[in-house]
Amino acid sequence: VFMLFVVNAFAIEPSGNPMPKAKQVQIQAAPTFHITSPLHKTDTGKSQLVALLLALFLGEFGVHSFYLGYKKKGMFQLLLGGGGFLLTIILGFIVPPLAILGSLAMLAAAIWALIDIINILTGKLTPANGDYSETL
Repeated sequence: VFMLFVVNAFAIEPSGNPMPKAKQVQIQAAPTFHITSPLHKTDTGKSQLVALLLALFLGEFGVHSFYLGYKKKGMFQLLLGGGGFLLTIILGFIVPPLAILGSLAMLAAAIWALIDIINILTGKLTPANGDYSETL
């Protein structure tokens, strides 16, 4: 922890006074930083069991990815699974070919979720910023 102290004891006023005037001492502490290397993973407080259950029941919508800290991946899974669901259920009644496209999107999201389930079980899919605090 590095501390930086800035002390200003004397200051000359711009009024042209040749004698320096004493000023109050100001002490400011610099902010401290905790630096971690990418090789050093920290405990994130995430449970492998919770991630597995989220992947099993809501994996098609990417909820487990959001839980593990993968926001971009979660958004893509949500768009793929949720969009496929909307195309199949809502627009499928109006335009039947959209139901086929929606079903294919939902199938792709389900396969992706199955791969994530296997990776969670084997420990290959861990939280974005560290390790699980509770493992299976």
